[in-house]
Amino acid sequence: MVAQVLLAGGAGLLAGGLHVLAGPDHVAAVLPLAAEGHGARAGAAWGAGHGLAVAVFGGLVLSLRGQFDPAPLSSLAERAVGLVLLAVGAWAWWRAARPAPRPARPRAAFGVGLLHGSAGAAHLLGVLPALALHPAAAAGWLGGWLLSGVLSMSAVAVGVGALARRPGWQAPLLRGSGTLALGVGTFWLVAGPG
Repeated sequence: MVAQVLLAGGAGLLAGGLHVLAGPDHVAAVLPLAAEGHGARAGAAWGAGHGLAVAVFGGLVLSLRGQFDPAPLSSLAERAVGLVLLAVGAWAWWRAARPAPRPARPRAAFGVGLLHGSAGAAHLLGVLPALALHPAAAAGWLGGWLLSGVLSMSAVAVGVGALARRPGWQAPLLRGSGTLALGVGTFWLVAGPG
């Protein structure tokens, strides 16, 4: 049983990491905070929020098999993600224009991660393998998924944060990441993520 849990956890870690890094909305949400200098804290906070929401969502789907329709909540959260990305993008541009910005607290990244984790059918596909597993192995899968968001986004945020500390790089990184967030947010609202 221990081997199954470890194998499921490793597979969840890999699958969750690929999911997190492949999502343009995920990257667009984290980059402005990382560019402001929060680095690993912003990435870890976002990843923890995202992973927690996916784990809770997955837990609901697992425990209420066939009794819980996540589609209405997911659709609402997808639209909210678009609005939040617009706000993040505008905030990044505003912060780039300030001569001596006081860094925002990365707690906002946790909330944005929670929202992202509750949006989209991709999360349900991500937790779907857990339905076929023994409950202990399913917990390993979901735990790996949660951990992958923290590790993946922390790594991205550390890299961007390191660039932002270079002289003259922070404002352009904030503007670039803000533009990305505005673009992805607009797409999410107009066309939808899927």
